[in-house]
Amino acid sequence: MKIIAVLAMVFWGAVSIAAEPIQITSKAEITKILSSIPVTDREMNYKNIGERLANVGMTANSIMVYKILLKGDIESDGDRIGDVIYQISTSNPSAVLTQNYCNMLGSPTYVKRGSKYIPQDRTANWLMTSKCQLP
Repeated sequence: MKIIAVLAMVFWGAVSIAAEPIQITSKAEITKILSSIPVTDREMNYKNIGERLANVGMTANSIMVYKILLKGDIESDGDRIGDVIYQISTSNPSAVLTQNYCNMLGSPTYVKRGSKYIPQDRTANWLMTSKCQLP
C-alpha cells in the first residue's frame, strides 16, 4: 500500500511540474518551435512563422509554453485538455508595417491542438494567414 501511495505522489508531482509554464529563451529552441508553426497562405511563399517574422523585421525574444493537462488548467472557453499554448514575445512591429499592412501589437499567441495551430490574436492571424483581423 505504501508503494502505491509513493508512486501516486511521484506521478502527481510529475504531472504538476509539467503543467507549469516553460519559458524558452534559447535561439535554437525558439527557431525549432517557430519552424513548426505553418503559414497557411500559400501565396506568401513562406513555410513557417519563423520565416515570416524574419521577413517583416520582427524577432522572437522568448516563447512561453503552457500545457493544458487538467481541467483546472483551462483558462478560456476555447481551451481543451491536451492543448499547448505558445505565447511568442517579439520585438515591436515597425511603424511602416503597422501603417501599411496590419495594425498589430506584436507578440502573437497560438494554440496547438493535435497537429493544428490556431491563431489567437490579430498578430498571430496576420502572420499565419495574411488576414489582418481577429481570428
